[in-house]
Amino acid sequence: MAIRDIMPAKEAELQKWGRNIVVKIEANGHRWNIPGMTEGGGPGGGGIGRFVAPDSPFDRLKKSFEAFADKFNLVSDPSTRTRPAIIAKNEAKKAFVSEMRVFAKGYLTYNPTITNAEREEMGLPVHKSGRSKNQDPTIVPKLDPNILRGHRVVANFHDLNTVGTAKPYGMIGAVIAYAILDSQPVIADLTNFVLATRTPYTFKFTDADSGKTVYMAVCWQNMKGHRGPWSDIVSVVIP
Repeated sequence: MAIRDIMPAKEAELQKWGRNIVVKIEANGHRWNIPGMTEGGGPGGGGIGRFVAPDSPFDRLKKSFEAFADKFNLVSDPSTRTRPAIIAKNEAKKAFVSEMRVFAKGYLTYNPTITNAEREEMGLPVHKSGRSKNQDPTIVPKLDPNILRGHRVVANFHDLNTVGTAKPYGMIGAVIAYAILDSQPVIADLTNFVLATRTPYTFKFTDADSGKTVYMAVCWQNMKGHRGPWSDIVSVVIP
């Protein structure tokens, strides 16, 4: 069952469901190896409490839920139920549902550290036994970079054998290795890495990088952190 099939249709129930799942993730995300969530007071884990990195996947999810919950509460009060408030609530709901689908698919549904009991507590589909979600990647992805204004490079990646944007079965995302160099490199020369959970991924470079060549390659990564074979190295001149 997909996440879209289990989210409550009624907004009051969706708010309750969303609050429960956000609370559960906030309490356990560091244990479930969700990017940007650590135990301790900072990125290094040294401190008291739990840390959520700004603009991390959970940070975006939580903010989208809070925006929906606030606007839902606003229109639930007859004295503040205005047409602009309803429109704002609808947009916030749409944003939360979209963010929740992406987050669940990337970090919850196939996460081997989450038990079926924990999924049930969050109101998520139970992971059924069968074909392994954690098989080592064997598919070679393709990387197509494009340039945008403002020193940005957009990296589009997909399965080499398909034209769609869906990740292969059981993959958390794609690792993009890159480096700004003066000559054609080999994979070992690409010393910078990002994990992109959806395509495309946008790189933002600086004025000083303009006119230089960035080389990059991509591979799939599963939930255990195992990487598959690298794509061909491609390059683009930073605008």
